Amino acid sequence: MIQPPPRARWGAVRLSLALVVLLVATVATPAARAATPGDVVITEIMVAPPTDGSAYREWFEIYVTNSLSLEDCWLKRSPTADPADADQEQRIDGVGTVWAEQYLLFARDEDYVVGDEGEANAVAATFSYDYFLSFSNTEPFHLFMICDEVVLDAIEMDWSLFDDDCEGNGCAVALRSERLSANANDLLPSAWCLPPPELTFVNSAGDLAMGTPGEANECRVEARPQPGDVAFTELMLTPGETPAWFELHNSAEHSVLLQDCLLRRRSTDDSDDADYTTLAVADGAPLHLHGGETRVFAAGSCLDADPDDPAAASCPYDEILFDGATLPANGEHRLELACPPEDGESSDEVTVDEVTYQLASFEVEARHSLQFVPDDPAQAAGDNDRWTDWCPAVDAQCFMRHESELCEYGTPGSLGECLAGPVEEVDDGCACRLAGGRRPEAALLVIGLLSWVVRSWRRPVKDGR
Repeated sequence: MIQPPPRARWGAVRLSLALVVLLVATVATPAARAATPGDVVITEIMVAPPTDGSAYREWFEIYVTNSLSLEDCWLKRSPTADPADADQEQRIDGVGTVWAEQYLLFARDEDYVVGDEGEANAVAATFSYDYFLSFSNTEPFHLFMICDEVVLDAIEMDWSLFDDDCEGNGCAVALRSERLSANANDLLPSAWCLPPPELTFVNSAGDLAMGTPGEANECRVEARPQPGDVAFTELMLTPGETPAWFELHNSAEHSVLLQDCLLRRRSTDDSDDADYTTLAVADGAPLHLHGGETRVFAAGSCLDADPDDPAAASCPYDEILFDGATLPANGEHRLELACPPEDGESSDEVTVDEVTYQLASFEVEARHSLQFVPDDPAQAAGDNDRWTDWCPAVDAQCFMRHESELCEYGTPGSLGECLAGPVEEVDDGCACRLAGGRRPEAALLVIGLLSWVVRSWRRPVKDGR
């Protein structure tokens, strides 16, 4: 057998080694791909660090869903949802490729978020941005991560929604674990929470703070609502193309847990017409209301659901869907919200709010909700018992227009405004009328008088022909 010369054999070995190296590099390095929305998810943000009055030690966290390069990507802060309006920005450099399924930290002017270099529990920042980017403690802002002009993820943050619940130490605002998606983290405040007080750490300035930088998030356990905390503030009993829905408002300053609370509905005429439903969310996440938050609960489908494909709805009002309980428009009915006790042990449920409604009391057309607008939202649950203090939504409050060009009227997800005035009781045998409205009898009298004047004016002209 003829052997190749040594030089040829060595060349073949080198070629083989080169092919092996190329193969390993191809397997180990993610294929080049354009960045797409959702490749990263902003999951935690320290807006108000505990350091005395300093904007330093701000940081935020992302979760990488697909491996990509962050080199030359941009961080932008904007007062609006449009990144073109950004008033602060910072280019990312020195980061390069980041791998999927990991949490990364971005810190302002700090190389470490937890502890400092050399300490056992120190947690380093992936990228340290400078004073060109900072967060506002006093007004809402939007934070964007953009690569190749593609917005990978964006969040809106408003520290005032969480400030009252953060006691003592600086609290990071954390994305709820069930919302780990760039589409699901946009909803403020419902998609976000504060960490439990026991999750404290020492930041790079030596101050105690709360959060889970670089780790999966945890949320503190919300308290059960007590009577007067949560109130019914709007009812859609005669919808057009939306499902029936109602609205709950949390007037407490703290978050409350509505998971496993009961919505009961019964007729007030002692009939057997009654039903109920247990409030929860489809994905098993704990149902809660932040302090001051107003939330929509829709019967069976989202408000913008396509009758031919209900699953395609986007739930633009972050609706909680329920089945079982109904909201009939005919007759007088009583709605009740009852929750498990705070201790979770006793069997006595707590009636948080209840209201009796009778749609016949109102001169209201279909597609108009009925809403209660308290002078003081903190008194909503106590004041909404008088049905005559409710009012119909008016045409200025069109919240959804359908292809049929017809509107649905109301203010789902926010306390409305009684532009038409509340219903007023009268003593002349008339059941109810809108405050400031005209009685039908008076309108007929005016029309008759005008007709007589016209006839009297035209008759001499006619007789003179």
